[in-house]
Order: sequence, then C-alpha cells, then structure tokens
Amino acid sequence: MSRGWLKGHMARQLRHLRAYLSQVDLLLEVVDARAPYSTRERDLLRWAGDKPRWLLLGKKDRVTPPDLERWRRFYEARGEKVLAFAAGPRTDVGEVQKALEEGVRQRGSPLSVMVAGIPNVGKSSLINALLGRRKAARGARPGITRGAQWIQGEGIRLLDTPGIFFPRHRSPLHAHKLRVLECIGDELWPAEAAALWLVTYLAERYPRTLEVAFGLSREEGEPEDVLEELGRKKGMLLSGGRVDRERAAAFLILAFREGKLGDVILEVPEDVAGAPEDRRGSMEPGVPPRGGPG
Repeated sequence: MSRGWLKGHMARQLRHLRAYLSQVDLLLEVVDARAPYSTRERDLLRWAGDKPRWLLLGKKDRVTPPDLERWRRFYEARGEKVLAFAAGPRTDVGEVQKALEEGVRQRGSPLSVMVAGIPNVGKSSLINALLGRRKAARGARPGITRGAQWIQGEGIRLLDTPGIFFPRHRSPLHAHKLRVLECIGDELWPAEAAALWLVTYLAERYPRTLEVAFGLSREEGEPEDVLEELGRKKGMLLSGGRVDRERAAAFLILAFREGKLGDVILEVPEDVAGAPEDRRGSMEPGVPPRGGPG
C-alpha cells in the first residue's frame, strides 16, 4: 500500500464524512483514553462546526480512574461533553447508553448519530455494545471498516464510519504514539522507531516498568540497548547471534497493547495545556522522540 494511494483514499473518506455530517443530529467522536489528544482528527472537529458533539474516551479499562478523570476534567473545562466507555472483554457502555436514551427522551423522536474517529479507537466495538449484537465489523488492524453503514437501534440510528486519518503526521512523536496504539501500521511508520520511543517514555514516566515486566536490567540505558536486551532475553536472534530488533519491537508494542505493562497512558493533560484542538499545530505532547524517520 503506497502512501499516495492511502492519502487519496483517506481524503475521499473525509469528504464523504463531511457530507454525512449534514444528515445526523449528533456526532460521537471516539478517541483512545491512553492518548486522548493525539488520537483526535482536527479536520473532523473543524467540519463538525456547530453540530452537537460528544467526546467519547474509549478503552477506559486500559487507564487508571485518576488518569481518566484528569482527561475528563481537561476537556470539560474546554466546554466539551465527555463520556467514557470500554468495549471488549470488560464492556461498559452504560454512561454512553444512558446519555443517548436521555437525548432521545428530550428530543421526543429517534436520533441519527454518527460515530467517527481515527482507525482502531473502538468505534465498531462501541456500536456493537450499544446495540447488544454484532452489527459493525471489528478487527485488530487499522481500517477494517471499509465504508460507512447505517445501523438501526432502538430509538437511534447509528452511522458507523471508516477510520479517518491523513498519513501526514504532525511530528515523529505523533506517529510513534499512533503506531504504538495500532492506529497506523508498518506501512506508515516502523515498529522499531515507535518501540524505541516507548522505551524512552516508560523510563521517563513509568520507571522500572520493563524491569518488573521482563526482568530487564538496562532500562535506564540507551533505548537501543534496552531493546537489544529484551530481544536477547526472549531468544529473538538472527544468524550470528544478532538480536532481531524488529521482532523485539513488535513484542514490546504488543505487550503494551495487551496491558502487560500495566495501565500506561501516553500523554497527560499537562503536556498539551494551551495546544489548539481545532487546527494542526506544531506542539505535540509527551517526551521528545528518540530516533525514527522524520
């Protein structure tokens, strides 16, 4: 998949989403609670205009309650309506369900609702949980929802949309986070670059995490050395005894996604205080990146 093809494809999807916005009463913008700033699509915010919009912090079961509350307060202070949910093994969409039912009651008629966000933040899982049955396609890889589809529920009509994302990253740091969260794949950003950033970030924000999880002894060294030790410890070797760093990087990222490193968030509100939400800014949250293509 070439970057040029993907960029054109996503641009077309964004144009379609812009047209659909005129057909709905409410926009549910889904983001990943582990990076609620970096997983927002600024163009969606701009095109939504005055359309009623709720911000949904997805995967709330992957963060601690205090961290979730910090982000909730951050966005509520900016005048946004914020809800949180978990959809998967520990499904909890009660807060969203209750708010939608109240919206239908106040309106006195069914609601047409768009569910949108970048790939793999939990949109289809949310829809399936709200409807109590599997209606929207789900999958681990970004972009499994290929086209917009209307799904009828009780009192609401939900529009499931493909993940929207322009492959031009605002910064390497932004790309690292999206790669770790599986919002983009190898064709857009290499796993090793993202893993090296994750090692640096964990040492800064969550010291001893890799030591506890994998028994590593060099967590505070150079990130390349930490990744080498992890690969050697897990027997990920190439000919001549060299460490397969690509495999080690993929292993580390998967461990993060599966929660084996604990409830780790990739940014905090203090990182982005004062940053714009409605345009592509140069400021990016978090620890400065180490390595990777710029």
